[in-house]
Amino acid sequence: MISPPTPDRSSFVLNWRAQLRSALPRLALGAVLGLLGLWLAFREADPQVVWATLRQANYVWVGLAQLSVLGTLLALTARWRLLFYPDHRQRGWLNLLGAILAGQMLNILVPVRLGEVARVYLAGTSEGLSKLRVAATLVVEKVADLALFSLSGGLLVLSMSLPPWLRQSSDTLVITGAVAIAAVLGLSAWGQPLLRWLEARGPRLPGAWGERIWGYGDRALGGLSALRSWQANLALWALSLLVLLLSASTNYLLFLAFGLQLPLAAALFVLVVLQVGTAPPSLPGKLGVFHYLAILALSFFAVDHSVALGYAIALYAVALLSKVVLAGAWLAFMRWLPDHARAAPSALPAPDGSGAPR
Repeated sequence: MISPPTPDRSSFVLNWRAQLRSALPRLALGAVLGLLGLWLAFREADPQVVWATLRQANYVWVGLAQLSVLGTLLALTARWRLLFYPDHRQRGWLNLLGAILAGQMLNILVPVRLGEVARVYLAGTSEGLSKLRVAATLVVEKVADLALFSLSGGLLVLSMSLPPWLRQSSDTLVITGAVAIAAVLGLSAWGQPLLRWLEARGPRLPGAWGERIWGYGDRALGGLSALRSWQANLALWALSLLVLLLSASTNYLLFLAFGLQLPLAAALFVLVVLQVGTAPPSLPGKLGVFHYLAILALSFFAVDHSVALGYAIALYAVALLSKVVLAGAWLAFMRWLPDHARAAPSALPAPDGSGAPR
């Protein structure tokens, strides 16, 4: 069998300046949308009502909402670790959690979607893994999220009378999710036969092209290994559902904190609106767009604009700012951690071949 080539680490060094330069049009558009969102969020708000809403909130429920965010991060880490099946037990929890935090911080603060690139680089470097394999696990992760958000959108369409713009977005989400799932499942099922076909024809290609293509394909398919085990597959979808429920519970717990008598479906509705609506560019920190979308979602349930703005400010602090603080703490911790401890994967036993994820 052809041995996959060793990746050159220098080829994965992030060229931040080039990334930002190429994203200048997106940044300009994001600034316009963010400022517009801030204006729409604050133009009809009564500052006294907003302040009273925040002051009278039950901060026990706010604290529980914050715990749900921490639970979501742990569930995300457990799911990502599982995606490195069958050697997932050797992956370090701290390294993966830190990469998730750093990635989310970048996605929040820099409207250029550099978070996934950072996750690939940080996890690949700290765990000594191929960047292609790490990237493939992120593809599976995004497909799982897309599938469950598509299901959520479909349930909302069936159970509620949605605004036309959100109904169209939900329909698009369902179709995109179905196509993405079919593509990933097809690769996981027929990827190995394709690799064998490439391996047989590799010597016919000029130079080392055959070896390179086979090596890249082998490492990328390594990130899809969890889909070829029914136990890992079951755990993957269970953890993905847990991530969705914990994310929606953050919204619902804040409903309770602000005395909003809204159904559980409303928490899911706010989550879907924010996920769909914050995909376009915005100001750094998602300022403006996030707040206006939360107000827009709550207006569907006849929540007062000023009360909704107070809720949006609290949700922003709990769901976004807390992640930036945690990421900063992790980066400070890694700054003082010895190099040998920083790069070492967890010293857990190697998989025994049983296929049962832990």
